[in-house]
Amino acid sequence: MWTLKSKTAVVTGGSKGIGAACAEQLVGLGARVLICARTDSAVSSAVESLNANSGTAGGSACGVVCDVSTKEGRSALHNAINSQLGGRLDCLVNNVGTNKRAKIEESTEEDYRTSKYTIFLKQFQDFSPKISNIFFAVMT
Repeated sequence: MWTLKSKTAVVTGGSKGIGAACAEQLVGLGARVLICARTDSAVSSAVESLNANSGTAGGSACGVVCDVSTKEGRSALHNAINSQLGGRLDCLVNNVGTNKRAKIEESTEEDYRTSKYTIFLKQFQDFSPKISNIFFAVMT
């Protein structure tokens, strides 16, 4: 079995669903995982659960409350990477996004651009200097 011992990871939207499942796997393989979500209760609950079920690989979880769709939120996440992961980022699971629920014929090019910008470009523009090696990324 392979290990992620001594590796670090960030999972955006890591408190539930696909993000929580990814965080659980990373912690289970030994990584130090920083999750983020928009509410303190979501972050606290998820971090507690991840650490309680971390297994024997030595992984652990920590968290930060932030909304990565805003510049302030991404800044808070960067600060947490520095303070909680020692400024090192080996893996980014980019599990946040937005969409406009509308029929395709009612959607505009701007709707599409906003969705893709929030999901992909904002995250990688901000994180690219800090990533040393991406294991995988989830796009929702």
